[in-house]
Order: sequence, then structure tokens, then C-alpha cells
Amino acid sequence: MTTFVSGVLNESIKPKLLSQKKPEPNDGPIYILVGEEFEKVAHDETKSVLVEFYAPQCGHCKRLQPVWEELGVYYRFGFEYEI
Repeated sequence: MTTFVSGVLNESIKPKLLSQKKPEPNDGPIYILVGEEFEKVAHDETKSVLVEFYAPQCGHCKRLQPVWEELGVYYRFGFEYEI
């Protein structure tokens, strides 16, 4: 156990991240962010990023999905865009 903890602390043991693969294509009004690219995208200081953590089995999340998509269209294509 000491060897493991020391390896984590000195970063010789890297975390194993369970992540879905990035969907292809991923160019819709909402960018699907998966775990393996979270740090790169969500912490990119050159962009304004809003991350929604979504549970597909959640009723509230399902009801909000069309609202997020509409918001994504407005931000991607401009507020003059008609849906």
C-alpha cells in the first residue's frame, strides 16, 4: 500500500480514466464532452465553456435537453437564427 500511495503522490502512477469515446461527428450545436478530453476543453482559458453534467436516465435532464440544444443553436449561429 505504501508503494502505491507513494506512486500516486509522486505521479509515477497515472490515473486510469473510464471514458466514453468522443462521438463522431461532434459538430452539432452542442459539443458532446467526454471524460478523456474534459481537462483540455473545460479548462481552456481561450473559450467560454458551460458544462452540463447529464444523466440519460434522469427525467429532469431529458426535459431540459431541448432547451440546451436551442441555447446551443443560438450561441453557435447567433441570436438572429430562427429555430
